[in-house]
Amino acid sequence: MNIEKEILRILNGYQLSCVLTTANQLRMFDPLAEGSMTAMELADRLNLSVKGTDRVLNCLTSMGILVKQEGRFMLPDEWKPFLTRDGDHSMQEWIQLSSDQVPILNQLPEFVRTGKHIANIMQMLGNDRERMRSFIGAMHDKALKATWMIAREIPIGEARHLLDVGGGPGTYSLEWAKLHSHLHATIFDIPPVVEVAGQYIRR
Repeated sequence: MNIEKEILRILNGYQLSCVLTTANQLRMFDPLAEGSMTAMELADRLNLSVKGTDRVLNCLTSMGILVKQEGRFMLPDEWKPFLTRDGDHSMQEWIQLSSDQVPILNQLPEFVRTGKHIANIMQMLGNDRERMRSFIGAMHDKALKATWMIAREIPIGEARHLLDVGGGPGTYSLEWAKLHSHLHATIFDIPPVVEVAGQYIRR
């Protein structure tokens, strides 16, 4: 193993994730999924600087996420389900969650030095409703595949009531309720989370 290259690979991983989270946070992928655009066209549409937009787009191209032809950038079909808001496997909120966790991870040296408690993700989100919604959405997206399997492996039988403590957006409750029409589920969580759960239930 080339130790120097391995260290650089690890460090570059952080830099590449910053490019991805920046593009995601600035909502660059949805317009690029509609068709090819120049950096100037995308910057104008999203009210961004042309210089900054061009650099991010070229970075994404070097990462293999975008395709660039004759100065125009586009998001290939295979990436669209994962990077667009309405994609079947959209990871936009999960990517945003990764970005929100950076300030917490940056406190790691202080935690190691002192052993004192550091802020958790809920404290970092505070009263920001949009970031809270994104966080809960990311938790929902992450749990979907596991939920589908677990709901079919754990028998409900004749049970008619389910209390989902710390139920988040109701991912598990919703899946069990779909499978068992006689089941009534109650989701118990903190108020901001329950508010988002209501949005998922009404869908």
